[in-house]
Amino acid sequence: MSDPRLDRAVHLALLAVAAVTAGMVAAGYTGPLRPLAALVTAALLPGAAVVALLPRIIRAPRPDTATWIMLACAFSLAVETVCALAMVWLRWWRPAPAAAVLGVLAAVILTAHLRRPATTKRPTTTERPTAPARPAPSARPARPAKPVEAARAADGR
Repeated sequence: MSDPRLDRAVHLALLAVAAVTAGMVAAGYTGPLRPLAALVTAALLPGAAVVALLPRIIRAPRPDTATWIMLACAFSLAVETVCALAMVWLRWWRPAPAAAVLGVLAAVILTAHLRRPATTKRPTTTERPTAPARPAPSARPARPAKPVEAARAADGR
């Protein structure tokens, strides 16, 4: 996200929701909050980890909030689809351990991202880089005269 503080808060909230979801699954809770927590965790956690890694993989500006949510959902869907496809091809359909492995991997990536010191602000996708300011005309060094012009000035023409 374009604001590092918001980025940090969202990552912490996602880690908290993932921990609550894991706790509900471990305790066998089947109330109305479990599907909601599981949906948020499945829809955003793996993608948030991928989006957190993007600046290290490619030179990309920080996305704004709407772009971040779309990228997180898209990458989550892609990662989970690849995992499901691998389980089908290997004839080893175990969705609970696969979800646990994905959740732990994403949590490790997000925790490592949170522990990294904040870097300088990168431009967002909506900001345009500005050109460096040109020096004022009086600050520029004078151009040397061409040899013909210097000779004419010496002759008085």
